[in-house]
Amino acid sequence: MKLTILGSSASCPAPHDACSGYLITESETRILIDCGTGVVSSLLSLGLGPFGETAQQPSGAVPNSWGLDAVVISHMHPDHYLDLVPFRYGIRYGKDRTEPVNVWVPLGGIAHLRRLGESLSTTQPFFDAAFTLREYTPDSPFTIGGMVIAAVPVWHSIPSYALRVIGAGRTFVYTSDTAPCASLNEVAQDADLLLAETTLGTEAFAPGNDLHLGGPDAGHVARVAHARRLVLTHFWPGTDREAVRHSAMHEFDGVVKIARPQMVMTI
Repeated sequence: MKLTILGSSASCPAPHDACSGYLITESETRILIDCGTGVVSSLLSLGLGPFGETAQQPSGAVPNSWGLDAVVISHMHPDHYLDLVPFRYGIRYGKDRTEPVNVWVPLGGIAHLRRLGESLSTTQPFFDAAFTLREYTPDSPFTIGGMVIAAVPVWHSIPSYALRVIGAGRTFVYTSDTAPCASLNEVAQDADLLLAETTLGTEAFAPGNDLHLGGPDAGHVARVAHARRLVLTHFWPGTDREAVRHSAMHEFDGVVKIARPQMVMTI
């Protein structure tokens, strides 16, 4: 499996970055995890868009298709799903029409997107021509191509789900947005690669903070879960990312990397 960073910013995208978006590939299967502001542009830069000569198609890709098997949204905060809107237009008005893309959202997510669509257009249901909307539940892992995905509830201001993805004998875990909690430690157990949000920067979570992780929290989760590698993401613009990495390294003595746009890692 491979991870490609499409966006690593928190709610406001930093210059030359996008909000949350992560491409997981295993053999011929491609899954986009989260689709925040700017992620569609990042997909196009990889050649996964439907606009002919404006996109450089990777070797083996289907011409003029998005090349995605599914999109999985971790929670319904805008910086994790809002680029579904331009994505919808890209599919609807691209050079060649494609089959609807499967989009997996948490329970209640379909109704959320329906309400959003009603506010945007007289074409209703707004998303249906582009996407097949599906809802996942915490007690039911689902399979996309050669990968199995389990969604585990974590602690945030709205329902939020860490995602554990297993494929080709490797395990990838994405924290979603969360404060420290027991379920996060459990879902991250023995991850080959743990992708952890660090909205709080170099600060550790404390009562009264927003329900997020800081670098020390991400390092702590990686250590207690025996993760093999840790990648930090979900930074505010202007954050000293290297300082956040060092704060995580105080808690975790394994490999710690900073998510950067277009970075590719083998899981």
